[in-house]
Parts: sequence; C-alpha cells; structure tokens
Amino acid sequence: METPIQLPCGYMENSVAFHQYIDIVRTDNSRRKNMLGKLGDMGAMMKAMGDMKKARKVLRNSTFSATSGDVTATVNGEMDLVSLKIDPECLRPDGGPALEGHVQDAVNDALKKAKSESAKMLSGLTGLKIPGMG
Repeated sequence: METPIQLPCGYMENSVAFHQYIDIVRTDNSRRKNMLGKLGDMGAMMKAMGDMKKARKVLRNSTFSATSGDVTATVNGEMDLVSLKIDPECLRPDGGPALEGHVQDAVNDALKKAKSESAKMLSGLTGLKIPGMG
C-alpha cells in the first residue's frame, strides 16, 4: 500500500506541477527502498563472511587421519600434514618400497577426507559446489 503524499501549499491537485511533484516523490521513495534493500544484501554478505571465518577456524582446528599398512597420516582442514606415525617394524632395510607406498596412500587418503569435509562445510554456507574441494 502506498503512503499518501502530502502536498505542499500552493499545489493544485490537477496541475502539471502537482503531477511533476508526485513523480519526483515516488522516484525518491523507490530509490530509498532500493538502497535499503541493498543494505540488507550487504548485511547478509557480512554475516556470510563471518560464518565463513568461523568455518575456516573450525576446519583449521579439525584433523583427519588415515591409515595404510602400519602408517597413519593426520592432516588438518587447511590440508597441512600435522602428524605421520610409522610403526618401527616397517623401518627394516628391505621394507623401503612398501613403506613409501603406505606413506603415500595414508597421506592421500587423509587429504581426501579433509577436502571432502571442507567442501561439505563450505558448500553448506555458500550453497555452491566449490571446485577442487570434493
């Protein structure tokens, strides 16, 4: 429902000046509404940015582990390797190639878990599928 427009003194209801005045007032009102709508969008963007920062902090403090053979790799949500545990029995001189494969598999699996979880968390906030994240 439109707000009634107050006429300044001296305007006749059917005059050209009256209609010009009405057009100016309506244009100004629609501009104000448009600006306020954009401020609301900006507020939503600021909230989303805050949510993203919180999500990144949660991911930074989260760890994801995977085991292959006697090797366990742990990465954080920023895809940094934070721990690599190798059973001392695997450190025999003849176990080189197998150990390398287990390290590679454990690290890659832990990274996949971290990427998958990051993608779930961030897409839940943005509603977008983020390339390279899952």
